[in-house]
Amino acid sequence: MEGIMKLLVKIILSATLAVSFVPKGFAASQIIHVDEVIKSLSRIKAPAKKRYPKEKKVKKVYGATKENVSFSTQYKPGTLIIKTSERKIYLVGEWGRAIRYGIAVGSTAGRQWKGKSYISRKRPNPTWIPTASILRENPKMPRVYKPGPRNPLGMRAMNLGGTPTLRIHGTNAPWSIGKAASHGCYRMRNVDVIDLYNRVEVGTQVIIEA
Repeated sequence: MEGIMKLLVKIILSATLAVSFVPKGFAASQIIHVDEVIKSLSRIKAPAKKRYPKEKKVKKVYGATKENVSFSTQYKPGTLIIKTSERKIYLVGEWGRAIRYGIAVGSTAGRQWKGKSYISRKRPNPTWIPTASILRENPKMPRVYKPGPRNPLGMRAMNLGGTPTLRIHGTNAPWSIGKAASHGCYRMRNVDVIDLYNRVEVGTQVIIEA
């Protein structure tokens, strides 16, 4: 539009000069009138702005982290070994093998437990009631999370005996796996926790290492 205005000014000036110096003998109809030029220019439309289609946001899919790996240990097949520093959990198999899954662990050293435990309870599609300490940190948080995609426990939960609130469970934040991000529990992607849930029983020994 700015370019058109500059052109308009130039034409008006040129036309004004032309009218001022019309040679004798020219008919009045041959004189270019400024108002006619302006009318002609007013009919020129500015070029339409080019519209680009908005980029569609692609939802990232977080797949399974499950791997079959070589694993040497003193513990018998069927034992779960959590290696906090690796952000991994191993289900000990036979012949020096194990199934390994990625996990998220406690966000600080004070939230990273170490010792021996066992699976004391298994719950599919669990309901979650936040603890008092979590509610103090997040007072606007709902008091109860029913089963569903917003539930922080995900699709499966396995309580650890001998600890008040520790669990191995799924998550509604799959991007946090592999990080120190939880309040102390061991998060897994839902596809992984379902797989592990189907492989272990109540009473399974759990070894938690640094």
